[in-house]
Amino acid sequence: MPRWFVVGLGGLLIAAVALVHPIYRLQLSRQTAADTDKDTRRQKLQLMLARLDEVFEAGELDEAVYRPVRSRFKAELATLMEP
Repeated sequence: MPRWFVVGLGGLLIAAVALVHPIYRLQLSRQTAADTDKDTRRQKLQLMLARLDEVFEAGELDEAVYRPVRSRFKAELATLMEP
């Protein structure tokens, strides 16, 4: 009787791992994708801020447009920088 119990318990353990592993991998891949998206968005915001500053300094953009847009970009960037 104990031998069958151990065999059954081992089978249940294998089945549990077989069910949990794909779910864990899916969550891990989603996390990695989210981190990559976050990094990409952060880089784009930094480039957009730099370009916005260049355009403003060249006199091609009105300050009434420049300030709110720059504030919005910086706020989003600050949010992305949080851990």
